[in-house]
Amino acid sequence: MIPQGKKIKLLMLFVIAAFTVSSCKKVPTVPGSSTAKISFKVGTVQKQASGAKNVTLAYYKSENTVQVLGMLSPTEGVSLMITNFNGVGEYTGDNFAGVYMTGTEDPESHYLGFDEGSLKVTSFTDNVIKGEFKFTGENLSGEQKIISEGTFEGKMMEL
Repeated sequence: MIPQGKKIKLLMLFVIAAFTVSSCKKVPTVPGSSTAKISFKVGTVQKQASGAKNVTLAYYKSENTVQVLGMLSPTEGVSLMITNFNGVGEYTGDNFAGVYMTGTEDPESHYLGFDEGSLKVTSFTDNVIKGEFKFTGENLSGEQKIISEGTFEGKMMEL
């Protein structure tokens, strides 16, 4: 079960993820973003998305935060957030969060990961970012999904 102290943090991430999913079609694309891609496993099932309509990589300069968003369908996707971004390196704990979404309206369909996961930026040159990720996501009822063998790459837009 999710500790009481984390429920507020989870709820905030849920709101961010839901907003991102509902507005992802409004996000402008950047040159080179058509080659953006993301792949990962949910349990043993391989998932992947590619192209500017399905994968968005954004750098929010004022917050020094990076978001990687991969939409597999209108109701399924993954969102990764890095805070205190400083290029190549590993991000865990307070500097990384992931959410795997299997629906947009029901909070039970969002599997949020904070402490049990990591994101490693393996390359960052000319706003092209590549990396690996994994996390264990948990919904508000305590059901877990293991997200593993994740990779992503593409050109980030600056917002």
